[in-house]
Amino acid sequence: MSRCSLRSGKITRNGIKAKIPVNIDLRPVSIYNKIIETSLSDHRRGIAMNRLFYRIADPTKNITVLVTNEIDKEHYVPVATQLLRVIKDAEQVAFLVEPHRKGSRIGLCMMGGEFCGNATLSAAALMAQKDGLKPEEESDIQLDVSGADHALTCHIKAHNPTKGFFKGGGRQTDLFTGTLEMPLPKSFTAYQGLPAVCFRGIIHIIVPVGMMKAKAIEESIRSAAHALRTPALGMLLWDEKNSYMTPCVYVRDTDSLTWERGCASGSAAIGAWRAYKAQTSISTDVHQPGGMIRTDANHTDGKITKLAITGQVILR
Repeated sequence: MSRCSLRSGKITRNGIKAKIPVNIDLRPVSIYNKIIETSLSDHRRGIAMNRLFYRIADPTKNITVLVTNEIDKEHYVPVATQLLRVIKDAEQVAFLVEPHRKGSRIGLCMMGGEFCGNATLSAAALMAQKDGLKPEEESDIQLDVSGADHALTCHIKAHNPTKGFFKGGGRQTDLFTGTLEMPLPKSFTAYQGLPAVCFRGIIHIIVPVGMMKAKAIEESIRSAAHALRTPALGMLLWDEKNSYMTPCVYVRDTDSLTWERGCASGSAAIGAWRAYKAQTSISTDVHQPGGMIRTDANHTDGKITKLAITGQVILR
């Protein structure tokens, strides 16, 4: 079990010194530890003991840190910033919280308050693992997620484990496939002549491959996010011929820019945009550096009426 300590009591963000919890032990929660089995409020004791518990999920190589303590939102940005610095390959941080929407079993809030499909898939997989879902068994899990207007349902199927986890003398799976109902786009618009798909909390701009180089995207994505007044912005290099997407995502609160290996909301944006453009329902296999995410977009009477993604998650 890895352990490290964050001893810097302050970080600077936008010229303002922000307090962070001091001497936090960053240690992954053990597979044997009770996770989400009691009310999340009980995990507040972890902060009191200067311990931060988390699990790492791998949804299409979009490595996601799931913090299982419930901590105050004022600490999200500094804690997420530090976690991204010390955890190898981590691309984003999400916080498990008490759900407020009826029927939801777990709540999830991203570090910038945006919506993230891969983090949602990861949280659903964690719940399924906690429930003891066995290979080839399936379950529906409802989640209350930041950036979504309503509770979302994820259909989870367990598979044979990729490595030897054991719990209570039996093997526990770490590999899942999830089909997630996605929030519908608020609108389709354009930014500097490029198609843009607007979700609550994040906008994705679709850039045809060859139109912009990676450096140009990195230099323009921050100003575009501010111009569009969105908490998070994706610029998706899209190769229509090969159905291949390379996503760059910027989150304003953490000032983090990441070339993600897999992006669920970006995949959904591609699927929704293709259906909207063709004025018909479309399924799209969106290939990306970390693998493939399938999108299914239903189009009826000139608008997108249903949007879903399907992808795999490995829990470390």
